[in-house]
Formats: sequence, structure tokens, C-alpha cells
Amino acid sequence: MSYQIAERIKRHAEAMGLTVRMDASNLSDSYYLQITRYAGDDEDYEFRGDVRVRISSHEARPTYERLHGYADYEVGDHPMSMGDWLGCVVWLAKKFELPLPPAVRAAQTRRETLSRKREAERQDRVRVEHQRLTDERESIRQALATDPEAARLHEELVGFGLAGLSGKARRKGKDRAGHTRARLLMRLNDLTGLDPMTLGSHVSWNGF
Repeated sequence: MSYQIAERIKRHAEAMGLTVRMDASNLSDSYYLQITRYAGDDEDYEFRGDVRVRISSHEARPTYERLHGYADYEVGDHPMSMGDWLGCVVWLAKKFELPLPPAVRAAQTRRETLSRKREAERQDRVRVEHQRLTDERESIRQALATDPEAARLHEELVGFGLAGLSGKARRKGKDRAGHTRARLLMRLNDLTGLDPMTLGSHVSWNGF
């Protein structure tokens, strides 16, 4: 996989007019791209800078980096990765102030479109979840406001005041509160149709 990624970066870098030398590690699946920019005509052909790109499935060994130099850009499935092939090519274009090749611009557009779509879907899920929680809480609130038995059980649960208790008193109080809470959840289940687990996520030991 590292080879295919290195080849892709190399191809697009060369399409931008950069000079690329690709070297492979003798010990792993790592590949190194030495990417250089020259500019000018035959009579005035100037070196304009170079960068080193490392493509690998693992982090570089510190001893290797000290001997052979550090990468300016890391690509791969490891913590030091700075991006994928597309991110690397975009970085190269900015670094050397070059226009992106049409194929890369198209890939960038597709990715941005997909990213916007996923973000819109995520926001829709958040809105749906927020509305669900709001509707559930309103259903419970209505039940407590209109049903005397539910209101009595809820008042009793709140009255235990577990937040200020500790030790044996808290354990004893929690046992009593647990019994009252269970009865309240059963009553609310009858009134709202919400399952006990959902109700339990709204009704704590200290009430709704």
C-alpha cells in the first residue's frame, strides 16, 4: 500500500513540474520522496527548494532519522502522519506556490463535497436526538403535572435528599429511594409509554 501511495504522490508532484526521486527502505515498507523544485530556462535554471516526504505504515526510528534526516511531511497509518496522499499534494502545491493539477483539484472537490454531506447528516442526527430527548422530557413533565400518583412518588423521591447523605444513611436512603424510583418509573411507563431504561435516563436518584 505504501508503494501505491508514494507513486500517486510522485505522479502528481511531477505533474506540477517538480523533480522527484523515490527511494525504498531495505528493512520495511517505507518509501521516501525527495522532491525538488527548479525554475527558469536552460540558461538560468535555479534550485528553488526541496522537501522530504516519508510514506510508511509505522513511525520512523529515531536512530534512522538522526542518520538520514527527518521528513518534512509524513503520510501513513501511524501517529506522526500529517495527512494522506491528497493532503500531501496540496501541501506541496502551497509549499512551492504551484497550482494543483486538475485531477487533484477534482479529488479535493469530491472530498469537500463528501465532508459537507457527512457534516449535514451529523447535524441532522444531532437535531433528531435533541428533539427526541425534548419530547421525552415533555412527556414526563406532563405526566408529573397531571397524574397525582406520579407527582406524589416524584415528591417522595426528591424528599430523600441523597446528595447530602453519606455512609449508612446514604445506603439506607438509597434503598428507600430505589424502591420509590422503581415505582415511579413503572407509573410513568404506564402514563407515557416510554420504556423504563429511557425513563431511567431522565429520572435520577434525586428526581426529574
